[in-house]
Amino acid sequence: MQIGKDILTRAAATLLIATGLGSSLLATAASIPEGLKQLSIGGEKVNVTAVEPSPVSGLYRVRLDTGDAFYADASGHYMMTGNLYENTPKGLLNLTRQQEARERKDIVQGIRAEDAVTFKPAGKVHAVIRVFTDSTCPYCQKLHAEVGELNRQGVEVRYQMFPRTGPESASAQTLAAVLCSRQPTPTEALSAAMRGEKLRNSGKECVGKVGEQYALGLKLGVKGTPAIFLENGEQLDGYLPAPQLVQALGLDYQN
Repeated sequence: MQIGKDILTRAAATLLIATGLGSSLLATAASIPEGLKQLSIGGEKVNVTAVEPSPVSGLYRVRLDTGDAFYADASGHYMMTGNLYENTPKGLLNLTRQQEARERKDIVQGIRAEDAVTFKPAGKVHAVIRVFTDSTCPYCQKLHAEVGELNRQGVEVRYQMFPRTGPESASAQTLAAVLCSRQPTPTEALSAAMRGEKLRNSGKECVGKVGEQYALGLKLGVKGTPAIFLENGEQLDGYLPAPQLVQALGLDYQN
């Protein structure tokens, strides 16, 4: 279910004024409000996978099985999306982004090597990025054209398949053909698909794998491609040219 901002931001200002800032809550599972365990939005039942208290008294962070996350009061009557910041002496600290990275870290690090199409540097690996991609996506194609340069900079690129139009689409069939390709190799097949070349392999045996990777992307909150994740769970903001991406990884770009 796609959560609309118009629903979740309704009465958000009232909620924040009513709750006020408080110290971090040390709630146990038993103290999670029943109103959030059995939650409906717009009359439609949603599948809640996690509920955690936020540093704001009376405000909870709720995550759904779709990957959507938002804040709500204990009753589930008032909801809001967006980032929660802590005002510290050193500046504003984005608590939401930190929490999202923690939630994604175990998922990202748990992806098996054999489930990725990996482009490795010839020399030492200085950083690893996990990219959810679709061969029909223009910015995915643009990023892929720079994979060689990223490898030269010591960045290993691990691809997961994420057909933007769903796991039963034509692009999903192409991505399945990539995963099942033996000759050429999956890396060669993905590069060919990015160039718009038709693959001979039908990929029927790997349709299920594409579906699994698509579901994994949704769990991580992927909304579009390319979606780039670091091993610590942090997500970068879409396509970046190689020099900027290398710098975003904390590396010095080598000309």
